[in-house]
Amino acid sequence: MLAAGWATNCGEDKLNSFTFKTNQFLSDLEEITTNPEHIYNNVSKLNDKYLDAWQYLYDKHSTNASFARKSIKGLEAISRLNTLAKEQAILLSDLQSMQQSTLVKYCTDLVNTDGFIAFVNNRPDFAKGFSGHKQISIYTNAQYEALTEDNELTVQPNSNVALIDAIKARLLYSEQQAQRFDNFAKGREFENYILDQLKNTNSVVYQDLLTNPLDITRRVTDLAQRRILHSVYFCLPNKPNPCSGAKDYFIADFVLVKYDNDNKIMDMVILDSKLNADTKLTTNQGLAKLGVGGLLTVKSIGLLNPIIDINGVELLANTFIVGKQIPQIKFLEIHGTGSSTSYTAGGIK
Repeated sequence: MLAAGWATNCGEDKLNSFTFKTNQFLSDLEEITTNPEHIYNNVSKLNDKYLDAWQYLYDKHSTNASFARKSIKGLEAISRLNTLAKEQAILLSDLQSMQQSTLVKYCTDLVNTDGFIAFVNNRPDFAKGFSGHKQISIYTNAQYEALTEDNELTVQPNSNVALIDAIKARLLYSEQQAQRFDNFAKGREFENYILDQLKNTNSVVYQDLLTNPLDITRRVTDLAQRRILHSVYFCLPNKPNPCSGAKDYFIADFVLVKYDNDNKIMDMVILDSKLNADTKLTTNQGLAKLGVGGLLTVKSIGLLNPIIDINGVELLANTFIVGKQIPQIKFLEIHGTGSSTSYTAGGIK
C-alpha cells in the first residue's frame, strides 16, 4: 500500500504525461522491500525533480538503471548533478543488486559526502575521470595520475578530508577497473597473436612447441600430426555434461587433437595463452591442468558447424562432438612478456 499523498508530492500532471513511463514507475514504487534506501520506503521524499531523475536514468542508462532508479540516493544525486556530470555518471554499471551497483554506490557517495556534488559539477575533468574506465578511449595511468596530483586533493589545515578521501577512492576504483579492462583487451589480442603463430609452422611459437630446448615435457613433438582448434569449452574433471555452473567448466584457448589411423581421436593437448610471464591460471584452469592424464568432456564448440580447425579444414564428422570424453595428455601455458604482439622463445610452461 502506497503512502497517502504521494501523487501530490510528485505532481499528477507529470505522472499523466504522455512521455512519462508511469506504469514502470508505479511498478518500481510498489516493489515491497525492507531496504531503507529503496523508493518504496521513501515515498514522502519524492517530488518532481526526483521523477525527472527517475526518467533520466530509465531513458539514458544502457540497462535502464534498474537499480539506481529505485534508490532514493540515486534519484537525489542525479537530480542535483549538471548535464555533463549526469552524462558521465550513467556510464557506470548498474548490475546485480542495489547494494552492488557501481552507479548506486557512486550516487550514495555523492549524497553522503559533504561538498561532493558541488565538486563534480564544478570539475568536469574529475566527472569524466570517475568513469575513465568507461570512456571510448580508456583512461591511461598518466591521466589518473594527473587527477590524483591535483592541487585540490592536497590536504590543508581547513581541507574537507572526507571529500578528498571520497574523490581519491573513486579515482582509485576507476583506475583499477581501467587496468583490468586494458589487461583483458591485451590478453585477447595476445591470444589472437598466438592463433596466427600456430597457423605458421615456421613461427617462434610453433617451433618452441615442437623443439623446446629447455624442457622436453614442454614439447609437442607430434605437433604437425595434430589438428588445432580454437576456444573450446570443457567440463572440469569429474563434472558431468552439461556442467552449466560457473565452477564446472573452463575455456581452452587452443586444443591440439590427435587422430589414429582409424580416424578416431587418440588424445589432446591443451594450450592456454597468458599475456605476462607471471600471469597465473584461473582456478578452473588450474583444476583442468591437475586433471592431466584423465578425461575431459567437451561442453561446447561454439557456433561452428561443421567443426573446423584454425586453418579452416573440417574435422571428421561425429569425432569431436559435445559430450565426448577425450584423454588430456598435457596442459601447456604460453606466456608472453607483456606485449600483445610478440613472443620470446622459452615462454612455454
